[in-house]
Amino acid sequence: MYSGLQFLESKLQPPPIRGGISISRPAVRAEIGIDLPEDYLQFCETFPPGKIADELRIFSPLIRRGSGWRVDGGGFIRMVEYNSREIGAALTEIDEIRPGACPYVFYPESGGLLAWASNPNGDHCFWLTSEADPNTWPCLVWFRGDRPGEAWRRYDLTMVELLSVLLLKEDPLLNRLLASGSTEWTWSMRKAN
Repeated sequence: MYSGLQFLESKLQPPPIRGGISISRPAVRAEIGIDLPEDYLQFCETFPPGKIADELRIFSPLIRRGSGWRVDGGGFIRMVEYNSREIGAALTEIDEIRPGACPYVFYPESGGLLAWASNPNGDHCFWLTSEADPNTWPCLVWFRGDRPGEAWRRYDLTMVELLSVLLLKEDPLLNRLLASGSTEWTWSMRKAN
């Protein structure tokens, strides 16, 4: 387990999932065509779907089944489709209106952005999938409403490291992702059919 994940466990309340959720790495690759960062997969195995401070939603393939959680078959592909169909399309449209607003392509295009979190203000966190090893993908944060040249911020951090910086309030710009400043973890109640 990443030490950063242990830090998040100590900071985000209520406590994480206990009881052995396991995400098959080969199944993820088969479903979406790429590997995902190990710290993200471990985060999903540790925390139920939800939000930090009821604001920053971390995208997750898990759904509630009875009294526990399980991996939703097709959950990763829905995340990728939402990324390209909804987020990518919206930012591409903004770029057509305000050239330079989005200088990136979106996964599944080679080297494209893949979203992993968003907040109610429309800010989004992405991985830049330009490297073969997903554990080296930098995070990019798009702050909606900022001028095109100032809206994107690159962090050469993993997802868990970026969340740790956010919770430690070490970066004033990142602090904008959580307007309340709370570190409470709120569970999503998405249930299986």
